[in-house]
Amino acid sequence: MVKVSKKLMYFFSLFLIFSHFSLASADPCRDWFSIDAHTQQWQGTIKVKKGDKVEIYADGKWSYSAWRSPVGPEGIDTSWATNVTDYCNHAALIGRIQGGPIFCVGRHKSFIAEKSGLLEFNINDGNTLKHDNSGKLRVFIKVNGKCK
Repeated sequence: MVKVSKKLMYFFSLFLIFSHFSLASADPCRDWFSIDAHTQQWQGTIKVKKGDKVEIYADGKWSYSAWRSPVGPEGIDTSWATNVTDYCNHAALIGRIQGGPIFCVGRHKSFIAEKSGLLEFNINDGNTLKHDNSGKLRVFIKVNGKCK
């Protein structure tokens, strides 16, 4: 019989608990939407209503050029003249509610919907430059605490 100290068991238990929480926060829902870096149009996901509490989580990698390394949903810390919007990183995941104002998403974004409509996503890269983009991000969405 192997004798294990109480201290070792305590630290192992803490490790299991915290590793569970970190995995849960990275993948909060079983279902996700795939957002493609190559698609020129805004990519619709779900409808939200004015006043809904919306939480968006994103992971994965995509590339904004055939000659560049893939980046995550936060993009790269620079702005190009061809970006869809100037106030978010280049190649970052951006969103809007059905043609409304654009907001930066990155890895995580929480907000109260200011209008009703289709929640849409895109890469912050000029439409004329998306021909050489590749990759997809997984986007998880919670509305009023429920996975969509």
